[in-house]
Amino acid sequence: MKDETLYAERCLHAGAMGYINKEEAPDKVIEAIRAIVSGRVWLSPVLSEQLLHRMVGGREDHRLLLETLMDRELEVFELIGRGFTTRETAQRLQVIHKTIEAHREHVKSKLSLRNAAQLTRRAVQWVEREL
Repeated sequence: MKDETLYAERCLHAGAMGYINKEEAPDKVIEAIRAIVSGRVWLSPVLSEQLLHRMVGGREDHRLLLETLMDRELEVFELIGRGFTTRETAQRLQVIHKTIEAHREHVKSKLSLRNAAQLTRRAVQWVEREL
């Protein structure tokens, strides 16, 4: 399971009118579609509460830093946390390993991490929180 509030917020900032977890019941998906078609924004009650809580000051520092990552950087960060090597990540994302190395460096810089070990530790901790 991914950090739903982080992904939902990214989608909403990108212009989406709603966000629904793929594990939601079919009736909820239909409810979301109907709301969006009628011009309303749709989020699950739990997700709405989480986002509102973050807006009124409940943000965690590590989440603020993760929000600075571009989508691909976040994807690479997650794969690092799941134990993928640079080459495995490159194959999975269908790019050359030098591209993944560049993403790793950007992530380290944005999260103020000094080395690969710190990057891996932080990525694993993030992935474990999401389980």
